[in-house]
Amino acid sequence: MKYDTKKENQFERTAIREIRKKRNTLLDGVGLVHTIENLREDEHVELPASLQILPIDCVDAKYFIKRGRHLNIPIPESKEEAYKERKGMLARIKERMEDAKGVYRGYGWTGLKSDRHKLFTLSDNIEGVEIYAASLENLTKCGIKIKDYGRRCIAHVSSRRERRRYKVDLMSLPVDDLHHADILDIEASCNCEENAFHGKLNYKYSSGEDRFCSHAVAAYLAVAQQKAESEKPAIRQSPIPIPSKKMVRFADLLDNNVVRDRITGKGEEKAMNVNKAEKEALLWLYLQEHGPAESFRFDEGARLEVYAATCYAIAQ
Repeated sequence: MKYDTKKENQFERTAIREIRKKRNTLLDGVGLVHTIENLREDEHVELPASLQILPIDCVDAKYFIKRGRHLNIPIPESKEEAYKERKGMLARIKERMEDAKGVYRGYGWTGLKSDRHKLFTLSDNIEGVEIYAASLENLTKCGIKIKDYGRRCIAHVSSRRERRRYKVDLMSLPVDDLHHADILDIEASCNCEENAFHGKLNYKYSSGEDRFCSHAVAAYLAVAQQKAESEKPAIRQSPIPIPSKKMVRFADLLDNNVVRDRITGKGEEKAMNVNKAEKEALLWLYLQEHGPAESFRFDEGARLEVYAATCYAIAQ
């Protein structure tokens, strides 16, 4: 996304009335992803209520976010096996994404130590990178403040749309020679509203689920950069592929150039923004249209210094 230093809120979505002022474009015969990615900044497209985006067995967006299927990332059965195999998490993620079919609520795996499920979403990865990139340019009110305790870090991350900060607790960070194993049990908690909503009703996993929201993603990147620039042990791996400029632009178009018609409980048709679940589904369709390599960067380097430069480039 392009940042406007004079804008009060860098992440505010365009209101429906403003989107509709842009020239209307019809869905083409090539496909939904093709139509959206070829929109110009002064164009918009309306998605009819009859268009099925989420899986037909998902009764609504909440169901998809909480109980929809995810892309499972296979991991070793023990830490000893992980250390012996020495395969990076980004390589595992890319490998599975190449076989992705259909839409998912995210990707993840179940840890070894606590059996807690780890969930990452494409939309939160992109938004987290944007928060981090904005913090590098001092375009957020609060920035990202970090307390480093080695394998555990606590960060306070700016809200995307409010003048406040959220507390993110990152644990089991992969900072030593056992990083191939430690990354499997990485944990994150955040006191944002989305995580509170996700945790209250999430009963898919009996041992719980660590959802890496956009604030946790931004915190992870900021922690990685701070450690790389300090004398403390650096983070050796990441579970977060960095989105390409084209992927970021597609996500921005979903927020600012797409209108979604829905049938309300009263049976009336109403124009709305694309919701979180639909955005996630459409990002997965984009990834499958263009392939993982064109959608994200899967840096295999042990240290993450390159991420700051990547995030800065995205912001331009």
